[in-house]
Amino acid sequence: MECPKCHKDNSDNATVCGACGNDLNKIPRLDQTVSFLLPNEVIDKDKIINFDTMEAAGPVLVVVKGRNVGEILRLNGDEVTLGRDPKSDIFLDDITVSREHAKIDIDKEIAVIKDVGSLNGTYINNEAIEESRLKSKDEIRIGKFKFVYLDKKRDE
Repeated sequence: MECPKCHKDNSDNATVCGACGNDLNKIPRLDQTVSFLLPNEVIDKDKIINFDTMEAAGPVLVVVKGRNVGEILRLNGDEVTLGRDPKSDIFLDDITVSREHAKIDIDKEIAVIKDVGSLNGTYINNEAIEESRLKSKDEIRIGKFKFVYLDKKRDE
């Protein structure tokens, strides 16, 4: 498990980072249900949402590795761009990400992610892809970032 603070690899059973002492129990794992507060929304401070609830809410990416672990990124519109270019819809500020890295095309039926010629590739569930239909709970890796895609509506 990588520490989100110093990026040191630790054993999967570690509760504290061996390098910086950061609490690793706060890092969401893909094999468990994790709850998050929704950022940048007016909600009751005690209201918490879990993966199953988020799936029904529409397409989102949940950051599970990289900067801002736990952040929920709503995928609004027909096309969402991801890259190191500050003009990207989802700005990924890291040298391992190409300026124009990937895009997600969303319609009423499906969501498709496409690598747009990145240097380091785009991965779905640890497989390099050029284009792939997204299913809820797919893991997307772009550079040092990992996301979980959630959207039950387009899975049916």
